[in-house]
Amino acid sequence: MNLNAVSLAIAQISFTLKSLSKKNFNSSTIEIANLISENGFEAERHFYRTLVTYLDLESIEQNSSSIKRSENIHLNYWLQELPSLISKSNFVTLVCYAFDTAITQKLLKLSSRINGFLTSLCKFFKLTRAQELLFVFALRNSIHVELQQLTHEHIEQRLPDFIRIASGDNGINELGLAELSIEAVHSLVLLIQQYISNESIGPLTTSEDYERFLDVLRQEYPRERMGNNGSLILLPLLYSSITLSIDPSSNQLLSDSSSLSTNVWQMDDSLADVILEMGYSFTACVEDCRNALVHFGLQELKPSTIARMLSIMIKTHSGLTENTHIYNSDGTDISINNEKNSLQTWNIDTFVLAINDLVPTVNWKDVVQELDHPGFFLSDRQALVLLVTALRRALPVELYIDLLYGKWNNVEGQLSWITQAIRYPDIFCFGDHPAHPVLIDCLKHPLDDTKEIWTWRSLNLIECLLRIADTGLYPTVLDIFRHGIQRAGELIFLGLLQLTGEKADLNHSKTQLTININ
Repeated sequence: MNLNAVSLAIAQISFTLKSLSKKNFNSSTIEIANLISENGFEAERHFYRTLVTYLDLESIEQNSSSIKRSENIHLNYWLQELPSLISKSNFVTLVCYAFDTAITQKLLKLSSRINGFLTSLCKFFKLTRAQELLFVFALRNSIHVELQQLTHEHIEQRLPDFIRIASGDNGINELGLAELSIEAVHSLVLLIQQYISNESIGPLTTSEDYERFLDVLRQEYPRERMGNNGSLILLPLLYSSITLSIDPSSNQLLSDSSSLSTNVWQMDDSLADVILEMGYSFTACVEDCRNALVHFGLQELKPSTIARMLSIMIKTHSGLTENTHIYNSDGTDISINNEKNSLQTWNIDTFVLAINDLVPTVNWKDVVQELDHPGFFLSDRQALVLLVTALRRALPVELYIDLLYGKWNNVEGQLSWITQAIRYPDIFCFGDHPAHPVLIDCLKHPLDDTKEIWTWRSLNLIECLLRIADTGLYPTVLDIFRHGIQRAGELIFLGLLQLTGEKADLNHSKTQLTININ
């Protein structure tokens, strides 16, 4: 997406939330969900930040029971969003950004009563005990000291009862643990484990009570069923004393107790969105880039994931001015050092080196093939520079040029690459790379030795453009040819004439182009 599209989406989200009513609630929520899906993390982050401002937070502090939930349309929106929000991989980032911004802008006033604010807020949101702990643990990462203190006091009050209730009959259901996703359960258990083991915090529960709590979870997630329902990530936490035997061909990653499975972070391109939140500092240096990927549990990266990260970097090569604090599943801030946040674009060399360092066996030809996805598009010269620089660092052009000439599902993305390359042959010139050449023996004079002309020496390029024209992009392809004949008209016409025989299926487009160009 380009930045103008994101700005429009953000403005539309603000307007839709402002005009939200019972009558348009369903259509508005669908519209906002689509805007977030199409425009990624900036739209999502703006949505939650804006939604916070519509909460009657002063009323929460005074008397939450006086608020008629059925009449508070924005509260209903919160109640609808919270279950899925808590299960998001970037939940901590989203909720901290939303509340921190509200506090900074003085749209949210924290209660002067000890712990009154969080207690009322959790009741206001109808959170289960398990959701409440996750929510408060997330807010521990706030940049505001006062809110950090409130969360600490709240956890000290709630955690002992939570562990005690969990050990009782029907504790799993009473606490709402059964309603959480596997990833949310993993995060909660890990956070509890780290919190009660913190030596600076007094003992909140006995080791016996905590062990009983784990026993209840072991009954819910028996070891023999691990992996059948995605619960494999709980194995190191619940059965840490048992030696694990993992199939080396498996994609599951359990290098330590804080690691999420590779599949978790590769769902719905969430990794690419989180990297975008980190901003250009993600590629400040190879070590930081590699460490960030490791923190996300990605010692193994699929070509499709690398391709999507490249696509996002290409689309956002300029204009990112804000870097967000990112937290992993245990609440640790893994953002890059702020001293390196002065970068004005992605350091793509650093990214490729970090990938090669982390996954030496990565097949970059497969990465190029995976660029054929709906999110890939080159909009300008700098986007082409970024892509070519990355691929030049990764593998020779000879190994992937055939993929560029081949048939793509994302034809618009393929054409955007070709268009920018034709426009800027000093960056990527088709004539410099292997292809079936246009035969020029019949010419009575030599051609000028310029990249603008030699671009059109590739018969594969002309064939590829004709095939793309047949997909419904004929006007765009025609403009490309019209631009080309101003510099290499003889080459283009010779190429069109030489595409015969096995290229007969392209004759219709060829004839149309020849007529229209003339």
